[in-house]
Amino acid sequence: MPQPIFYRTLEKVYYEQGFFNVIREFDHHVRQDEGPITLVLRGLGAIDAYVDRSANGNGTARIRNARGLREWFQANYMMGDEVPVRFDSPFVLTLGEDC
Repeated sequence: MPQPIFYRTLEKVYYEQGFFNVIREFDHHVRQDEGPITLVLRGLGAIDAYVDRSANGNGTARIRNARGLREWFQANYMMGDEVPVRFDSPFVLTLGEDC
């Protein structure tokens, strides 16, 4: 069965600060508590990230990494582009083309 994928538009704050929010319809695919996860970034490899569930008022996941994710966004995308996000497991997300 194929893994679920959603497309996150790189809004200015995501692009400049290196995080993104998971939309409600896909939130159940991410760990349900706060804690570490792995992001696999196409063309770069795996980086450590963190699920923050207190940042959004509705409790949906915010995926944070800051520097590494921001640099990857800026090297591979323009603000306003859509980035595919695949949920490989509750603890591993793959971002980028062909995911």
